[in-house]
Amino acid sequence: DDIEVAGVTMESGREFRHHREQLQRKKDRLQEQGDLRGVRDLRDERSRYTDHVIGRSSREVVDFAREHSPCAIVLEEMGDYRETASDPIHDWPRGQLQEEITYKATGEGVPVVTVDPAQTSQTCRKCGQTDPYARDETEFYCRRCDYEVHADVNAAVNIGYRGSQHT
Repeated sequence: DDIEVAGVTMESGREFRHHREQLQRKKDRLQEQGDLRGVRDLRDERSRYTDHVIGRSSREVVDFAREHSPCAIVLEEMGDYRETASDPIHDWPRGQLQEEITYKATGEGVPVVTVDPAQTSQTCRKCGQTDPYARDETEFYCRRCDYEVHADVNAAVNIGYRGSQHT
């Protein structure tokens, strides 16, 4: 089964991280000044901002799935997900995002499937070859069939394929 990818939209998470870093700098200044009320208010602001971004993002995912029904939303099992990394996307509260997607999707009758993501970033979605050297940072290149694509796109299609085997 060859899965056709009609289009891909990727979000880097840089805006999210930038806002959180600004709040952290502001918090550090307030702590230096001994302004505990300001620090508490800032914590509430960070939480509200995170909730807003998670709400908007989860709504986009569920709306997209509903528009392309019948389909399922496939999420990867979290496992030992890296909490510290230089890539801003690793700063996302992924557990909260997955919970919100699941909640909204379930409420709208869109199935949600969770799969093990093991080796999805090392397996060619075109020919099935698994090669730990196929992924180089953000690029995926299969030495067997010469398929090239952004590594996260390759992994996402593999995750989606695994999910389709469970629906």
